[in-house]
Amino acid sequence: MPRGLKILLFVLGTAGVLSAGLVFAAGVALARGGLLVVKVHEKKPGGAHVVFAVPGGAACAALAFVPNRAFGRAAPELRRWLPAMEAALAELERTPDATLVEVEEKRKTVHVRVKSGGLVIDVDSPDETVHVAVPSAVASAALSRLKRLPVTSTHAWL
Repeated sequence: MPRGLKILLFVLGTAGVLSAGLVFAAGVALARGGLLVVKVHEKKPGGAHVVFAVPGGAACAALAFVPNRAFGRAAPELRRWLPAMEAALAELERTPDATLVEVEEKRKTVHVRVKSGGLVIDVDSPDETVHVAVPSAVASAALSRLKRLPVTSTHAWL
């Protein structure tokens, strides 16, 4: 086999192995952190259809960059409820897949369920359909971020 062909095959083989490794690593990261999903579909003519899906690991990393001022006056209230939110998350992570809330009215339904330790909320009404899925890893990262909020001050410059 000519030397040039050997080099070409080596380069292509190396690129293939690296590509496969990258795809595998991305799959592991996605499986580990889940997928944060928000879907909103307005049913009126010309209504919006928004799908927002972010790997859980990326959502967790992004939370570190949210400035304290983004929480505004809600920060003290959020901190006050932090122990209850942590307890609820711990229970959700231990809960097997199940429906927590199911409300059905004339033409409206709301379903809240635990799926793989995360929370899934589905709302269907004549006006819109909404689906939200929050992996437990993202919820845990959000609670960690809330712990870092200032305890006493709520000034906008924080």
